[in-house]
Amino acid sequence: MQSSECDTNEKLQFEAGVEKFAEHGLDQASKLSLMSRFDTKYLLPLHLLPPLLHQMEQAYSALQINNKRVHGYETKYFDTPSFKFYMQHHNKKLNRLKVRYRIYTESNLAFLEVKHKNNRKKTEKKRMQLDCISEIQQQHNQQFLASFIDGQTIGELFPVHTVRYSRMSFMSMQYGERVSIDIGLRAQGHDGETAYRLSDYAIVEVKQSHINRESPIFEMMRRCSCRPVSFSKYCISCALLFPESIRTNRFKWVLTMIAPNITIIRRGLCA
Repeated sequence: MQSSECDTNEKLQFEAGVEKFAEHGLDQASKLSLMSRFDTKYLLPLHLLPPLLHQMEQAYSALQINNKRVHGYETKYFDTPSFKFYMQHHNKKLNRLKVRYRIYTESNLAFLEVKHKNNRKKTEKKRMQLDCISEIQQQHNQQFLASFIDGQTIGELFPVHTVRYSRMSFMSMQYGERVSIDIGLRAQGHDGETAYRLSDYAIVEVKQSHINRESPIFEMMRRCSCRPVSFSKYCISCALLFPESIRTNRFKWVLTMIAPNITIIRRGLCA
């Protein structure tokens, strides 16, 4: 079966899995944007996702856009030739950055985004809406980036890779948190030479204005025997796509854990 067929089947399967949730739309979601937040991530074996969704039904509502509850995401990441942002993360530096374009395919929205992880391990996300994906060096993009990044670094930025996945988004106004669940993670290097796909895992991310491990999702993940894990889609994709060009020591234990579920594609497109 081709990966595009797998993705379609997974989306249909989990669309059915969120049918019983109460719904919310983008307007309601904007009331709990959490652009400044603490993130907690998990790698969940995919066979545990249906029982997790069942547990979540009473505590969370699901984002619905155009009658869909599983949404496509496409993110193009930028870095310098020396992989400055990647190395900041690899070397455990706080006050680190990531730069990306993100397309929300169902809502047809696109943003240029800068993510900053500060020295309290809090994520601050700033973004600028775009009419379409455009070149990073266009003047209005540079003016936005100049608030966060020095001019020399901006001048060196180039597209590293594109990451795609399907996301289910949930929120709880009671607990002031959002939960995203990503499936079908795959990425392709900018040169098109190498791509990969991660199968049989969902990436669960809890977003909170302050860490509250008494919220329902933390107890649910404990029942699934899942512990928090450091998992950056950007960094893991770099490590998988360019292992001969960059250091990957910090991520080796995660890479070893997911290795049986990674399919590497050489000189091919990532569907």
